[in-house]
Amino acid sequence: MDATLLIRSWRFWLAAIILGGVLTCSAIIILGTGLSDLSQRPTREALASLTPLREICGGGPGQAEASGLHDGPGPHPTVLFRSRIAGEDLTAYYIRNDDLPEDWRATTIEVAEMVVCAHAEVVIVEECQYTLENGISAVMQRVQWVSRVVVHDARSGAVLDEGYVEGTLPRECQDSETFSGSLTTQQVAGEQPAPEAIAAWLEPRIVR
Repeated sequence: MDATLLIRSWRFWLAAIILGGVLTCSAIIILGTGLSDLSQRPTREALASLTPLREICGGGPGQAEASGLHDGPGPHPTVLFRSRIAGEDLTAYYIRNDDLPEDWRATTIEVAEMVVCAHAEVVIVEECQYTLENGISAVMQRVQWVSRVVVHDARSGAVLDEGYVEGTLPRECQDSETFSGSLTTQQVAGEQPAPEAIAAWLEPRIVR
């Protein structure tokens, strides 16, 4: 056989093998993703079924079908709702059960003993005064995010406990600051409270 033809043939089959491998891997990944979505569907449906408990975070009543807090050792099945936006808009509250250890999470309303609402709040820790080039006074506010964590009985809606979990402090004010456009008041903020910090605050209340 001609050496040139042999080389071309070798390259052809190598390319075919590589292409076949790539297609096989892609098929496996696509199939795995599809199966993963199917396996997650019941979980998503279960989370959606817990949504009525969110009304408690807005001062609404508990859910009559919920278990409510039982005496005895924990962990007590809990649903966590959290907002990262300061205010009373309940549409900003999302189920954050994934922020809790698996054995703390309520999977249905019927087993839910407690509902935790982590309300985002902002605290001004310092105001720094500046004089702009045009002579106008300006203020840079250093603000800290805080979660006001309220623990409710899932059945009655009654408040069982309340406390605060702080986020990180913002950076310090600089010797000079740049203000955007015509703004004379700006804010610099730290990070939101970490999920781990909220879980740590909740631990003695859920696991007791």
